[in-house]
Amino acid sequence: MKHIFSFIALASAPVLFAQTLEFHENGVPISGTVITIDSAATADHTLGNYYLVNKTSGPLTITWSRTRLAHTSVFTDQICDDVLCFDATNTTVYSRPTTMSIPAGDSTVFQPKVYPHATAGCAIYTYKAYTGLGTFQDSIQVKYRFGGQDCFLSTPETPIVYSVYPNPVSSQLNIQVTTGGNAVQVKIYNIMGELVEKAVLVDGQNSISVTDLTNGIYFYSILKNNEVVETKKLIVRH
Repeated sequence: MKHIFSFIALASAPVLFAQTLEFHENGVPISGTVITIDSAATADHTLGNYYLVNKTSGPLTITWSRTRLAHTSVFTDQICDDVLCFDATNTTVYSRPTTMSIPAGDSTVFQPKVYPHATAGCAIYTYKAYTGLGTFQDSIQVKYRFGGQDCFLSTPETPIVYSVYPNPVSSQLNIQVTTGGNAVQVKIYNIMGELVEKAVLVDGQNSISVTDLTNGIYFYSILKNNEVVETKKLIVRH
């Protein structure tokens, strides 16, 4: 398996002057790197072995996300850290559902895996790291090529544009969305994974009542054409 590195500034990454959380490989920062992983085999998965490193003198609360920019349709993927492995399949954007903590000067494994299911093809993913309540810190982009196949970003997958607020919410959850002609829905689940609310979203402003929900932690999923785009935590506080 061959790794090819290009050190460029990712177009979607903000300019940072003092990162507190960095992607590393073999003890070396790889901030803003574009990495290509070549695998001749298609029968098994391929992966990257990276770390998220706390560069501060105190503990950090962190999270991460994965955005799928291009992929062969049968591919599936996971992301593993020191706590769990997370199935990110069938989502354009996947965010770690909960935060985790990294002690001062320590790190967590960050291991993305892609499964080609015996199919020659290619995938491009961007991985981003955040601290606190979602402050962007670092990113890398990885291209996975199986069986000599390549892919490019001339026609990348583009997440729908939306915003969800307020959070915490007391009575009305507002969702501003541009559907781009897609069928878009929102589904709200309790911590047991039970569906408690759902709605079809239209272009512009949508309001969903949560007055029937008890105070607590929920999760909302935005779906485009029945595919989950993103899932995030929602706090209901009347």
